[in-house]
Amino acid sequence: DWWRLAAIGTVMMVGTLAVLDAYYPGGLFTLFATGTAPNAADETYARSMAFTTLMMFQLFNVYNCRSSWRSAFSGFFTHALVIYVPFLQVAFHTVALSGTDWLVATGVASVLLIGMELFKLALRAKRRPATGGMTDVAPAEVVRR
Repeated sequence: DWWRLAAIGTVMMVGTLAVLDAYYPGGLFTLFATGTAPNAADETYARSMAFTTLMMFQLFNVYNCRSSWRSAFSGFFTHALVIYVPFLQVAFHTVALSGTDWLVATGVASVLLIGMELFKLALRAKRRPATGGMTDVAPAEVVRR
């Protein structure tokens, strides 16, 4: 499954960098920066958005893996502290985000969850036995029975 891990990592990387670029002034496709040239305020804002998008990717990935022992939301509260607590904002060079910012980060990160669910759907369809019914065993095991 190394290729699945590589694909997940690639999606996370591309999505996070796309959000960083969209919020960074002077990026390839700057969409949300207030200035036209690099400046400290927009750079901090872009960093906060990239950090949030990466955290949302991780949150969706944990949910996707359906860990039996770790809540998918456990990292959310720590992340919110870094974004909203003043001394942590200074330490991590972040700023508070708006509701729209959260929607952008969540929307971009949800691509991973949706993509992996579509991948699982395709795997289930491929594993479906000739009888047309779903089973919990692989096709090779069905034939041996």
